[in-house]
Amino acid sequence: MKISKISVFQKDLPYSGDGIAVGDLSEERTRTFDTDAGVSGSGESCPWGPIDPETLKAMPNLANTLLGLDPRDLQQIVLHMDAAIEGHTYAKSAIDMACWDILGKIKGVPIYELLGEN
Repeated sequence: MKISKISVFQKDLPYSGDGIAVGDLSEERTRTFDTDAGVSGSGESCPWGPIDPETLKAMPNLANTLLGLDPRDLQQIVLHMDAAIEGHTYAKSAIDMACWDILGKIKGVPIYELLGEN
């Protein structure tokens, strides 16, 4: 299984000072991270602050590094992301979530069960 496509988009979430708007599961927000095996995963990043343009700027570099890799090999994904770009944990976290989502779908278990495995 190999990563064949990484789709990225930005959606601004309103903040009024009393709480944070979360839980938007619209079709636009749930674009996927695709594999050549037909299994897709989703991940998201929510930087704190008005705008973090660096997150979106980091994605093309990360995507070019990860295309063709096996999303189930989480250690290699992290190593490749760290080698490609320093920092940018917001951008990396979205990719990490999508890989975990794919792994959970393949194993047929929720991600919280996978995180309990050693």
